[in-house]
Amino acid sequence: MEGRGLGVFSGEEVRFRLEPAPPGTGILAFPEDSQEGLPLNIFLAYEVHHCSAVRRDGYRVLVTEHLLAALHGLGITDLVVRISGVELPMFDGSALPYVELLLQAGLRVYEETIEPLRVKEPVWLVDEDRVLAALPYPGLRVAYTLEHPHPMIGRDFACFDASTHSFADSLAPARTFITIEEWYRIQQQGVLRAGSEENAIVVYPHRLSSPLRLPNELARHKALDILGDLYLLNRPVEGEFLAYRTGHTQNRQMALRLLAQEEKVKTPEAMARVCAK
Repeated sequence: MEGRGLGVFSGEEVRFRLEPAPPGTGILAFPEDSQEGLPLNIFLAYEVHHCSAVRRDGYRVLVTEHLLAALHGLGITDLVVRISGVELPMFDGSALPYVELLLQAGLRVYEETIEPLRVKEPVWLVDEDRVLAALPYPGLRVAYTLEHPHPMIGRDFACFDASTHSFADSLAPARTFITIEEWYRIQQQGVLRAGSEENAIVVYPHRLSSPLRLPNELARHKALDILGDLYLLNRPVEGEFLAYRTGHTQNRQMALRLLAQEEKVKTPEAMARVCAK
């Protein structure tokens, strides 16, 4: 399944292809002319403002979170992504275009299984005024509280439970957002060259660039980002995540802490592996 869209960092069109992968592959990307796949996993993640990214041996892939959120939400464990550049398209700022492409391709369930990462004990992460907690829970649940000084954003709250909510309907359409002041500042730095109202909700002093698609859409997108960043673990995650004002940095830190916890507590149960056809 092929797709294309604008790369917001480069300002250039990005072409990509989603291909099925055998069990055990995980999520593997081939950026530009790389002959060796670059795993989209937490061990290769590095700090980039406004997105999650991975790099190794001079190769990198930016803006991984929306594709990974779609894969997490749909339960896809194995996939190869071939990219014409070094970033994945932002599209409209949501994960919905990826979900639609993946569902159009169809899913294949393998006989092989994968062990999910289960939160067995509470894990807390406090970063100044940002808090993220992971608690044991028989499924996947994310509750996000957004608090922002901008009057058009203010306080917002969203809760997603994979057992009762459809990812495709409840989170995938939620778009990322940015204030106009931050947008100007970032563009003056030469970053996000193609950032626009086409790929984000732009927050002006007294209005939003477009009507909200969903109630609490801004907080829902933050919950979506958590699912995407946690899927740098390349495995389904089971637990309840309570977040207050967190972003990509804290999400990735939590993924690493969950791995550290797992070294102490192992679980024998497994889930089926799934790939896009």
